[in-house]
Amino acid sequence: MRLLAGAVALIALASPAAAVAAGDAQPVAVVAARTAVVVAGTSEGAGFPIGPATLLTAAHVVEGRDAVEIIVDGKKLQGKVVRRSGDADLALV
Repeated sequence: MRLLAGAVALIALASPAAAVAAGDAQPVAVVAARTAVVVAGTSEGAGFPIGPATLLTAAHVVEGRDAVEIIVDGKKLQGKVVRRSGDADLALV
């Protein structure tokens, strides 16, 4: 259930319409500024912050991995997969 709640938070966070409604004329830039790259071996995908130290990404990106690399603002960080749901194709890092 918490993973699903995180997905709802992601939709609210990444909604270009919400960014425009908030007065930001460049919604794509807003979303891009809040996006990290999650690298797991040869797979990579987007990670969206849903908490102070938590990213939401696709489960297929981190499949078979417990540790991942996170690239944000050009900086490489180490991350840990803390939860995943293959049915929903979501994972928390």
